Amino acid sequence: ADAVAKTVTVGNTTGATTVNLNSGSGGINLGGNTTVTGSNTFTTGSGLTTINSTAINLSGNSTVIDMAGTGVLGLNTTTNRAITTGSGLLTIGGGLTVSGATTNNGGLSVLGNYSTPKGTDYTTTGSQNNVNLGTGAYFLYTGSGTATFTGIAGGTDGRQIRITNSSASDLTITNQDSNSTAANRVITPSGTSVTIAQNVTVGLQYDAGASRWRVVTIPASASAIAGFGFLQSGNAFGTTASLGTTDANALNFITGGATRFTVAAGSNTLTGNGASTITTGSGALTLDAAAALNLGTTNATSLSVGRTGITTTNNGSFTSTQTLTASNGLTLTTGALNLSPTSGTVGLSNVTLSGASPLVFDGATTDANKTTFAFTDPTGSRTITFPDASITVNAAGNISGTTLASNVITSSLTTVGA
Repeated sequence: ADAVAKTVTVGNTTGATTVNLNSGSGGINLGGNTTVTGSNTFTTGSGLTTINSTAINLSGNSTVIDMAGTGVLGLNTTTNRAITTGSGLLTIGGGLTVSGATTNNGGLSVLGNYSTPKGTDYTTTGSQNNVNLGTGAYFLYTGSGTATFTGIAGGTDGRQIRITNSSASDLTITNQDSNSTAANRVITPSGTSVTIAQNVTVGLQYDAGASRWRVVTIPASASAIAGFGFLQSGNAFGTTASLGTTDANALNFITGGATRFTVAAGSNTLTGNGASTITTGSGALTLDAAAALNLGTTNATSLSVGRTGITTTNNGSFTSTQTLTASNGLTLTTGALNLSPTSGTVGLSNVTLSGASPLVFDGATTDANKTTFAFTDPTGSRTITFPDASITVNAAGNISGTTLASNVITSSLTTVGA
């Protein structure tokens, strides 16, 4: 062996001569930097070709590692070491199948189809704790009845799974259910159970920081959102439902693209945006209050109660602090009509009092003793005129014959009748 470094050429550069390097079981060792130029094919038998180097530099502009056979081109299939790429792109023109865990610290761009493997179908019905779906990213529930998952095993940071209910019954995933191990529990967006109806899919991702699965895609079905959203046909929340805002903002009720009513943020006030009507399709409408019931006390310019042709009934005492006008009659069926103004007068103009005894007086004391003005049914128009003078009407016992007693009426009239 010559200790002086020299270039050694094997073969020739002029012809198409084949050069074979054969060795026994000891193999061929190439020490130091070795350069292979030209178009070359390296063929091995059934054994391994080992390159014992800390780095392999492929300096060509376009370098291809290809296999012409029908087997599998494996990278690191014996010692199962990690394979790391630099900051450049790793382009895979065909399909890529990954059977183990793969960590991607950079971006992943998929120009073709992207698929995740379907795991084993889950068939067990009833309430299931710490459900072990096995490996995979997509699973079907195909049980013969309803099932409830209180937790799912096998969570690793960032793992994503999808579950499709392929059965004819509901599949329910409960929220933070203590029947499963803490690290296997599920956090739902609503804090309540999520129901997955037939042929509906739900997506979950594992959060290692919280040590919980999180529901990341909600199935768009009525049964799935009934626990936290209001449905067209009504809900069964299992508790009192709340509709409104939790901040300092009002609540608007909108129909036809316009706000119809607004519930104020700072008070119990319902305001209609324009002329507003509250009515019932059938039955009575009752407005009541724990204290005073105020109608039109702030901004109303007039107040109308009742309609033409119906009877408006007041069940309690009726007090009017302003002028009370009854344009079509005022009827008191039972009880008393008390006209007791603290000031001013009670005016009765163009009023006809009907009945044989329309005026009954109590006097200063209200008791069973009454003074009644009784009128004989007139056969013609009659007028009784009171003079412009103070008079005293005495009892009938003071009238004798046709002459009035001197203390009955003081006037120029002394004789009654013929």
